[in-house]
Formats: sequence, C-alpha cells, structure tokens
Amino acid sequence: MRQHIARDTAAQAREFQLAGSVSRLLLSLYQLAATERIGVFEQRVFDLLHEHMDFDSAWLGHSTLTPLGPRLHSSHTHNAAPDFLADWEQVKGQDPLVGLVAGGPGRTVALSVPREPLALPLRALCRRHGIAHVLCGAHFAAPAHRTTHLSLYRKPRRQAYAERDLWVLECVIAHLAAALEQNRLCRMREMRSQGNATEGTAIALFDASGFLQYADESFCELMALEWREWNGITLPGEARHALLHAHGAGFTGACVWLSGERVGDLVLLRAGTRGAVSVLTPRELAVARLFAAGQTHKVVARQLGIAPTTVRHHLRQAYAKLGIGDKGALAGRLRP
Repeated sequence: MRQHIARDTAAQAREFQLAGSVSRLLLSLYQLAATERIGVFEQRVFDLLHEHMDFDSAWLGHSTLTPLGPRLHSSHTHNAAPDFLADWEQVKGQDPLVGLVAGGPGRTVALSVPREPLALPLRALCRRHGIAHVLCGAHFAAPAHRTTHLSLYRKPRRQAYAERDLWVLECVIAHLAAALEQNRLCRMREMRSQGNATEGTAIALFDASGFLQYADESFCELMALEWREWNGITLPGEARHALLHAHGAGFTGACVWLSGERVGDLVLLRAGTRGAVSVLTPRELAVARLFAAGQTHKVVARQLGIAPTTVRHHLRQAYAKLGIGDKGALAGRLRP
C-alpha cells in the first residue's frame, strides 16, 4: 500500500511539473508575440521551445489547404538546410502528415521514419536531411482553411517522440497559432502609427505571392474603389507585379496608391486615395462614389451594411471636406 501511494505521489509530481513547464512556455510565448518583430518572433519561438522540448530541427508554417496540397504563406525553419522547403514542395503530395493534420485539426502526430511505409521520394528527403523522427501538430481555422503547423525533427540514433511530447505539443499548438496572429496584429498597429500614416491611409499584410493575410477594414474598401470586383484574396495582377516583382516600386491607380515593404517573409502594404478626394476617409469615399453614381441613401446603406443616417453623416463630411454642396458637384470631383 505504501509503495502504491508513493508511486501515485511521484506521478502527480511529474504531472504538476509538466503542467508548470507548459504554463511558463505559453506565458513567454504571448510575451514574445507582443514585443518581437515579424521574423524575429518565429526564431525566438524556436529558442523558447528548446527550453521545454528536445528536437534537432524544426519547421513552423502558415498555409491554406487546397485540393493540390498546402499553399504556404509563411515558413520559418530552424537548423534546416536552405533547400529543405524546396525539396519538401516536390514530395508534399506523398507526405502522410498533410492528410493526418488536415483530417484532424488540433491533433498532434508522431512518426518514426524507419518504421513507416513512406513513399521512396519522401524517404529519400528524410535521409538527405537527417530526419528519423517527426512530431507534428497543426491548428486549423475552418472558415478560411488556414492552418498553422509546427514540425519538430530528430536525427537518426535519437529516441522516438514519446507520449509526453505529443501532450505538450497538443497543449501548445492552438496557442502558437493565436500568438502568431497576435504578433502580426501588434506589428500592424505599430506600423500604422509610423511613417507618413494619415487619416485616409490603410495597411495590410500579404504573403510573397500576393495572398492577403491581415488587413484593416478600410484597406479592403480602398481596394474595392480601384478594383470594383476585387476578390479580397489576392492582389490584382498589375499591383502584384509592381509591388512584389519590381523591387519595391509602388503602384498608382485611378483612385488609390499602394506602397510596399518587406516585413520578415511577408509584405506590408500601405494604401491611400489619390487626387482631390485624398482628404476623404475610405468609408466616406465609398459612400460618396455610390451616391454620386445615382444610388439612394437606402441603397448605399444596404450595399455597405450601414444605417441610412450613417450614409447621410458621411456625405455631410465629404461635402464639407471637398467644399461642395450638391450631388452634381460631388460627381464632378470624383471623376478620375
């Protein structure tokens, strides 16, 4: 009986110790998210994980799940070869972890390469990059099919991942996804107040391929002014080329201007209106354009999801800022 009690006490002590370790990890994770720059944050995450988990290399990624496999938006590796991601892209269709993670969001999965019936190209990738044991967890955001995943790797002749490792990663992965989002939003708030930001300026974060990650509501309104049928997902072709493939050049359209800068492996875009209407906020400009095109207050309100009284308020503001007093003059000022 005494031996049984002693064993139970020792098990409880280990559980309390593990719970305390995870709590300290999560507290530090959110502190890093609030203070570190994009790009630096991810590297600090790996350092933090090393204090609580045993691994040789790692990969932290954010992606959208598609029928052709994950489309990566952001990737950060730790102690991995420069060509690791390029090699994985060639064999991702044969990676069993993609299906396991997509089929059970929030799950953690461990596998040992020597024991698994892997496809030969995937086995060759693991051999080339010295991967013998893998621990992978993912957090899945259903509406957008976005996934944040973390894969931890151990070299040959190391022990396989144990139940304790699975439990820790399962506790951490949802918080890691939340901390990544917090980090992006904190940096956006910080950058919104820097530089030449004005009342009519909006900002957004895109990945290097032009897929939208985070944005002010007013940014989407500005994009719709220039591209009426904008899908809210990717940069239009002309803007994508100018901002992502022309070494930092800006874009100037009929209604808006865009400028970009690299932030980690993402691209920060600033947007604003141009010409005489640059004094208007994006919402004032959206209301003014619809009203000047002949829509009634009620129709404008319904299209923008606001009250008719709010439409009238924005129109009064627009008239005052532009120094005009009627619908005809408004239409004239809004012509490109």
